[in-house]
Amino acid sequence: MTNHPPTGQRRRPYSRWALIALAFLLVLVAAASMRGWLPFIYAPGYTPKTMTTVTTQRTTHCIGRYLITLPSNFELITGGWGDVELYYGLDKNFERVYATVKPGRYTNEEFWKEVNKRRFELDGKTNAATKTSMLLHGEQLNNSSALLRRLGDEHYGLSIKTEVHVLVGPRHVMLEQESYSNDDNNVSHKNADPAPAEARLKMIASKLLPYENAERAKPGFCVQGVLFDVGQDDETALFDFYADDLPDTHLRVSYHAVTGQPSQGLLERVQDSYKAQPLFRTMVATVREGKTQLGGEAAEESLVKTTRPVTQHLFSIERRDNQPRSLDRPFFGIAFDTGNEYDDAKGERHPQDNSSLSDEQVLKLWDEMVASVRKR
Repeated sequence: MTNHPPTGQRRRPYSRWALIALAFLLVLVAAASMRGWLPFIYAPGYTPKTMTTVTTQRTTHCIGRYLITLPSNFELITGGWGDVELYYGLDKNFERVYATVKPGRYTNEEFWKEVNKRRFELDGKTNAATKTSMLLHGEQLNNSSALLRRLGDEHYGLSIKTEVHVLVGPRHVMLEQESYSNDDNNVSHKNADPAPAEARLKMIASKLLPYENAERAKPGFCVQGVLFDVGQDDETALFDFYADDLPDTHLRVSYHAVTGQPSQGLLERVQDSYKAQPLFRTMVATVREGKTQLGGEAAEESLVKTTRPVTQHLFSIERRDNQPRSLDRPFFGIAFDTGNEYDDAKGERHPQDNSSLSDEQVLKLWDEMVASVRKR
């Protein structure tokens, strides 16, 4: 039974410098795709020194209220804080619940071992402001869920965070909501009322459903074997896919249902970024750009590759139309990058390098993945 990402090549959490590099690459993407500039004709197609074979086996994944079919070696990585955000109310006083599905499958025994580990971890930490334990309260709700109430962070005593851990089928789900004081003149966890948040978390935990086959899952928002049909007014998520035998590749789906759509479309942002950074013109090449379709709706696409110092592919597509967003008509985008830095199975860092896939391979795979996106 594996309760952590499988061994093999894995990315570390983004470091400060990695985030800077990522931001730089995003600017490159934007800068490269100016209409009227087609430097790709001057850039020879890239052929890796060792041609990488892409498996012909495919697996379908649930991404929110949509499906995507990917090579079978592409694995969805979850377990980070706030993989999913659920919103209740859409005004300035909305409530936000963070949710994550921990990687791997759990037996009941493994689940409770993990919950107790978390409880002891919180109980053993001291809050700097209160000089007391981080853990305020812990209780078993039933044979598959538990509640842990704690201080908001290790440094201050301003809020209360409540975690509810629940076993949904073989999946360990953690839900979290923060509670603050309503007294602006005396902001303290002692004045915060966690009861409304805890009632909501218990309600959500009781309604979560498991699924094994993404194509047969019931309606609702789903991720990594868990269906979140829990009365939310809005939902956002990041779906990150990696492949052990293609360690320099990364596929990300950024999903926003009702809110979160940029005021500018992808192509407009591309143009603005190019105007702001014209020197990037010599570093990138446009593969393809323009209006297209994603999941049966209008979309915009920008595909570029870097031509120096190393060859990388930076492909992006976003849904874009003038229709109002809703749970059934969400905004979401897909980005596929190659040539990324990564850690190998021995923990050794491999810096950014030439893409392990050729231009032809990446474009073929990209078109296949995008075409597979459909509503459940």
